[in-house]
Amino acid sequence: MKSLHFSLAVLLATGTMLSAADTLADAFKNGKLQGELKAYYYDRDWSNGTTATGTAIKGDIINLGVKLDYETAPFYNFRVGFGFQSSNAPWVDDDGKIAYGTTPGPGAMDMWGSGAVLSQAYLAYDFTKLTSIKVGRQYIDMPLIGSAPSRLIVESFQGVSLVSKEFANTTIMAAYVDKFQGWTDGTGDIADFGSSMNGSKFDYAYAIAIINKSLTNTTLTAAYGAVDSTDMSGINDTSYKMIYVDALYQGKTSSLTYELAAQYGNVNYDSGLISDANFYGIKAGIGFSGLNLYAAYDKIADGNAWWGVAGSGTKPLIYTSTVVFAGGFDESTQYAFDINYLIKPIDLTLGARYVNVDYKGDSPIAGDKADITSVYAGVMFSGALKGLGATIAYEDENHDVNANDKKELWFRSSYRF
Repeated sequence: MKSLHFSLAVLLATGTMLSAADTLADAFKNGKLQGELKAYYYDRDWSNGTTATGTAIKGDIINLGVKLDYETAPFYNFRVGFGFQSSNAPWVDDDGKIAYGTTPGPGAMDMWGSGAVLSQAYLAYDFTKLTSIKVGRQYIDMPLIGSAPSRLIVESFQGVSLVSKEFANTTIMAAYVDKFQGWTDGTGDIADFGSSMNGSKFDYAYAIAIINKSLTNTTLTAAYGAVDSTDMSGINDTSYKMIYVDALYQGKTSSLTYELAAQYGNVNYDSGLISDANFYGIKAGIGFSGLNLYAAYDKIADGNAWWGVAGSGTKPLIYTSTVVFAGGFDESTQYAFDINYLIKPIDLTLGARYVNVDYKGDSPIAGDKADITSVYAGVMFSGALKGLGATIAYEDENHDVNANDKKELWFRSSYRF
């Protein structure tokens, strides 16, 4: 902590004054409040899916929630922020509680959790207009550390984050976190901050990422991170280090848009008892008059990889990700095809996706194969309904081994103000 205090003192002393409020009272009075009202309906049918969770589950749930975020105007370059979230499932039955709250396993324990949590409580400082630091509870959105927005409750972190855009066409991000707030606690309550994350107990995680757009139509991303963790027993070391890089080229002609992308990730475990892993993929897409298509291939080699070092929203998504469960990182080869159409002027998107997965080697379901089909739609309203939006997605995960089958329906609506 001494080095942190020293660093902050030096930076504060060399910062440029950007005060936007003359008094502390003005800073709070001129602050910004953002809110969101949410209504989600999820239906899960894993009635044959005994391998993934250890039990067959089938149920549905309706969640209602509120998300409020407030940040003061700058006062001598300082900003203070608070964020509040609530969740309630007033009509959930026992099947819904089991399916979305108490069943262990991938994707479960994610929706049944009533209550409220103070997800943000931070102090931020702007060194310049292009560089800022934030300390405390906060949402983070960067490669390898990020807050998943797919469930009603958004994940949050306790720690320090830094964002700088001082260099032309370049964004540098860094974060260190030592507490995590997930979706639910597995017993029917909303999650609070603690050391449990992604099925492990962690002491800390950190990451640094650089995003550069100096090359025409090209975005380059590189990230490095690490997590110090054990399994939930606290005995077996699950710590690992990770690197991730990708390159995206997006071009257009008078009538067409097109993109080419490549990605690579490597996960290196501290324990020799866990196999190191890497993944790589390519993607090509084309668009014409609102119609968009892409094809992708990914290979997860050797062991079982991860999408990041903290949180579930960190995913440098593998290009073959499905719509609902956003990609599996078990050892496998995967390919995907997606087609979607944007209908103007109502901003309605209709789409379908097919993903094929061949599980291998260190995967818990090695030898199995899956055909995963998804259909989805989304709309963002404008005019008198500006701020109102909704998405719907249905996914059918059909395995050669019937015990791994899954079906899931998601409907999400929200109003932002």
